[in-house]
Amino acid sequence: MKKVILMCGVILAASVGIVSAANEDTNASPISVSTDVGIYSKYVGIGGTVFENHPVEQASVNLGLGPISLGLWNNASLERQAGETSGDEVDYTFVYAGVIPVGNYALNSELGLAYYDLSKVFHGRENNVLAYSWRVSKDCQIQNAKLQPYFRVEADTPDNRSSFSGGTFLTVGTKCEAALNSKIKVTEDVSFTRDDGNYGNNPETILGWKLGFQGTVGKWIISPSFSLSHPFSNENGRNTEMVGGIDFATGF
Repeated sequence: MKKVILMCGVILAASVGIVSAANEDTNASPISVSTDVGIYSKYVGIGGTVFENHPVEQASVNLGLGPISLGLWNNASLERQAGETSGDEVDYTFVYAGVIPVGNYALNSELGLAYYDLSKVFHGRENNVLAYSWRVSKDCQIQNAKLQPYFRVEADTPDNRSSFSGGTFLTVGTKCEAALNSKIKVTEDVSFTRDDGNYGNNPETILGWKLGFQGTVGKWIISPSFSLSHPFSNENGRNTEMVGGIDFATGF
């Protein structure tokens, strides 16, 4: 019941941003398409859960329709045997972006809905998850650096066949972006995520840190990165995880 109440609250609160965007954004942006593909040393999900402890490929395609974004994301293991599908994950995402006016300020609002197909990640067990999310952020400029403090809540509910019981994630963090020159940027993201006990774990708080660079080569954005996930307890057997990778993105 608490999960249902939380999800309803997320939808109601995010709808404020949707209504504001509908009223203010009369000149919707045209259709856009973006895609990216990356190679990473392992797959660590939200909350520090290790889904694949070896190199993976992660790719996505997104279709932008004004404030609406439709996406397809895939994770594939790079160390499986021929014909093996264990480790594959496919996510289908929907995001509606809006603006919430608060006095003289404007907050960015993103209402998300995603369907996670995790059955192959968990070796044939049915673990398909429907996730509701709401992300609120504020853009700030300090000299040549762009700061974006943010808050995100995600409520996961399984389908009728799933062995996953559902749960919520609460994340508070700050992103920072600074231009080194006209073609290279450095980015940093520091966050704290509260996992209320997803995937059979006990409630836990996880520190996340990511450092990356973005370089532009023609129409491509190349982004090497290093990230760290650190749990504040060992009740769930989680360890400090480090992930290195590189991503190639483009759009039109």
